[in-house]
Amino acid sequence: MAIQRYCGSLGSVWLLVAAVMLCGCGGSGKPEGSVAGKVTYNGNPVTSGTVNFLSTAGVGAQAPINNGTYQVNGPLATGEYSVYVAPPLPTPQPPGTKPAPPPKFEVPAKYRDAKQSGLKVTVKAGRNDLPVEIKD
Repeated sequence: MAIQRYCGSLGSVWLLVAAVMLCGCGGSGKPEGSVAGKVTYNGNPVTSGTVNFLSTAGVGAQAPINNGTYQVNGPLATGEYSVYVAPPLPTPQPPGTKPAPPPKFEVPAKYRDAKQSGLKVTVKAGRNDLPVEIKD
């Protein structure tokens, strides 16, 4: 009798695990998309810094720019996003050493602010190749 109760409980646990696996866990249920692309300034690749995405709902993401390309880790909710870039952070130096010169970043300050950049993209469900083209 004790074995029958144990097996019955074990069967219930497996049924619960199967239900969770079929339904998923933690998913928002809203459409999402993966985002990647190129970042250019006046037709030339931006080689460093970060590209940032901010929706009107306050959802955001950022990705490092590596040799003119970026890829957001994880999905973004579908919808329109304001886009802006940020210069690379200075490299930490050991105490007592001269600070390194800041990395070259020629993108104008206007494009470093979500409200001023004027850059927008629309994320759709699935895979998105979204170039960020900055022009003077």
